[in-house]
Amino acid sequence: MAWPSAVSGRARRWYMLLRVTWHGVDYRFAVSPLSIPSTAGVVAHLPGLTIGAFSETFQFLSGSVDRQSVPASVLWPDDIAAAVAAGYRLDTAEAELSVWVEGTAYEARRVLLVGRVMQPSYGARGEPVQFSVEAPPWNDQGTWPELLTSPIAFAGTFESQSLGPSSVGTRYRVTNDLKGKTAGLCIGNPGNLNQTKRTLPSSVFAKDAPDIFENTRPGAYTTMRYGSKFESNGVTAKGNPAGAFTTQLCLCGHATQAGGYGGDGTQTVRGSSGLDDAPLAVLFNEDGQYVTALVPYHTQLGGRTVTAVNLYDYLNTRSEVRYNVSAASISGGTVSPLATDNATSLDPERILGDRVGYTFVSAHSSFDTFYGLNSARQTGPLKTVHDLLALVLSSSSLPVDWPRLYAALDRIPVFDVEGYVDERVAVWDFVSRELLPLLPMTLRNGPRGLYALTADMGATVADSIGTLRAGVD
Repeated sequence: MAWPSAVSGRARRWYMLLRVTWHGVDYRFAVSPLSIPSTAGVVAHLPGLTIGAFSETFQFLSGSVDRQSVPASVLWPDDIAAAVAAGYRLDTAEAELSVWVEGTAYEARRVLLVGRVMQPSYGARGEPVQFSVEAPPWNDQGTWPELLTSPIAFAGTFESQSLGPSSVGTRYRVTNDLKGKTAGLCIGNPGNLNQTKRTLPSSVFAKDAPDIFENTRPGAYTTMRYGSKFESNGVTAKGNPAGAFTTQLCLCGHATQAGGYGGDGTQTVRGSSGLDDAPLAVLFNEDGQYVTALVPYHTQLGGRTVTAVNLYDYLNTRSEVRYNVSAASISGGTVSPLATDNATSLDPERILGDRVGYTFVSAHSSFDTFYGLNSARQTGPLKTVHDLLALVLSSSSLPVDWPRLYAALDRIPVFDVEGYVDERVAVWDFVSRELLPLLPMTLRNGPRGLYALTADMGATVADSIGTLRAGVD
C-alpha cells in the first residue's frame, strides 16, 4: 500500500479518517481531535477512532476473495440505541475510510475505501461502537447480457434468390415461432479451429467442398427459426414435396462482423457470374454433423439488428447436400434439375433440426475469418479478454473507475477469447468465474468504483520503489 508522501523536507504525520453518513448526517472521526483546513472552511473530526488492519494487496491465485473489510471502533457522540429505536438502522449507513497527511488540505486526503457499515455492535451511550466497513464487489446486483427473448417485431420481408423480395411467411404466426426463444450472444469465433480463408471448388455440392467444414465445430447454438412459408411444388424426381418452410434462422441477437459483410441476404457463395466474396455461417445439426453453409446477413428482429441466414431458398430445394443455392439453380420457386446428386423426394440423410449449431468462416478474398459481436471500445470485432471484461462490467450495478481500470488493463497481456452466452447471468459471477482466473489481476471496490490491481509477472529488484523494514520508525 502506497501512503501519501511527505509534503516538505521533513516527514509529517498521517492520520486515518473515517466519515460515516447516517440518517442524513455526516459523522467524522479520527484517533484524536482534528480540525483540518478545507476550501469550505475547517472540517472537524471527533476523537476515539480505532482502525484494524487495512491492506491493499494483490491476491493472484488466492484461494479466497478479498472481502475488503476493515474493522473500526468509534466513540459515537449520540445515543445509538435511541436512533435505532426511532427507525434509523446503523447497518444502512455508508462509510468512507481515508488517510490524511498533516499540513495538507482535507481535499488532498487519499480515499482508501468507500463501503457499507456492516455488523454494528453498540451498547449504552459513551461505550465504543464497533462495526466493519465493507465494499465487496460480489454485492453487485447487475446482470448481463441483455439477450433478445421472445421478440414480437420483425422485418416483414426477406430476399429470396429466386423470387426477389418476399414476405416473411406467416402460415404459422411469427410470434408463435419465436415465443419463449432466446437469441444468444456470440463472442469471437467459437468453433472455427482453422481460421484461414476457405477454398471453394467448381462443383456446387458439399461433398466436393470439404475445406468449408473441415476443422470446424458447432461453437454456438440457436433455436430461433421463424417465418413459415407454404410452397406447393409437387413431388418430382429432383424436386421438393409441398410443405411449409422456415424463411429465416436468427443466429445471434446482435450485429456481427460476419453479418456486416453478408449483404442483404441475396448474396450467394456461387452465382452465375462466378465466385462471390462472402462470409459463411457453417451450420450443424444437433449431432454435431455438418449440414450446410449459408451467407449470414443483418436483419431487424425485436427492434434490434440481428444476424440471420436465409433458410427459405435452402429448404425449398431440399438441397441438404449442397453448400449454397444460386440463382441459376432455382426458377420461379421450383427446382431446376442440375444433376442426379441434387435432391430427391426422399428425406435427405442429414436434417438441420430445431437446435442448430454454427460457426463463422470466410470465403472472402480480404479476410481469413469472420467474427461475432462488435467491440464498443475499439472499431472491429470484440475479440480480446480486455474488451470482454469492459463490456461485462458496463452492466455492473456498481460504479466503475474506468480510467483506473483501463490503465490496469494496458499493463497485462492481451489474448483472444471466444464463446457464446445464451442466458442472463450475474455480472460478478461471470467476471469472477470466467475472466479473473485467466488474468494476473484482481478487482476491488474503490472510492470511484471498481478498479483493478495487477501483478507485474516480470518485475525485478530494479523495479522496486522503496524498502520496508520491520520495527518502529
